[in-house]
Amino acid sequence: MIRTASRFGEGSAKVMLALLFALRGTVLLYQGEELGLPEVDLRRDQLRDPVGDLYYPLFKGRDGCRTPMPWNASQTNLGFSTGAPWLPLGPSHAALAVSVQEEDPASSLAFARMMLKARKDHASLRDADLTLLEAKLPLLAFRRGEILCVFNLGRAAMDFSLPPNSTSLNLGTGDVAQKGATLTLGPLSAWFGRL
Repeated sequence: MIRTASRFGEGSAKVMLALLFALRGTVLLYQGEELGLPEVDLRRDQLRDPVGDLYYPLFKGRDGCRTPMPWNASQTNLGFSTGAPWLPLGPSHAALAVSVQEEDPASSLAFARMMLKARKDHASLRDADLTLLEAKLPLLAFRRGEILCVFNLGRAAMDFSLPPNSTSLNLGTGDVAQKGATLTLGPLSAWFGRL
């Protein structure tokens, strides 16, 4: 699969992480998703995946999402290895390295850690059933037990009518404002509340 940040477009990493951590089941977080890494566009001579080599250029295989993890922006091969890695590092990945993101409280890595903690702290995000709620696309809304989860997966602001007595958990991402029972979600945003 193409990396989430490339598949859903620029600015989508955090809202997709929020959605992943809100869904039922075991969270499967592929290495680099917590950093918002984009797909690496590899030349044919850089491919190692036999499927990509066979179907190039129609399908480049899985290598674009299997490039080395960027640990440290100031080290050789971004801290992945002192030797030559099996696949090249992504040119844009240095700015997204763990060492860089650990210094930024608004980074994808910080958000992923916050969502992991929220899932640990709120049993409903782990164990409760998921009930879809009425919402106009591209909004997605559902409840997990007493937790209300609302996502704007589009590129324009959208309004959502909150159920009575909904209170914010101060958890989510993007530009979100609440005025009375109306929640206005900016592009690629998420909001979590308690019912």
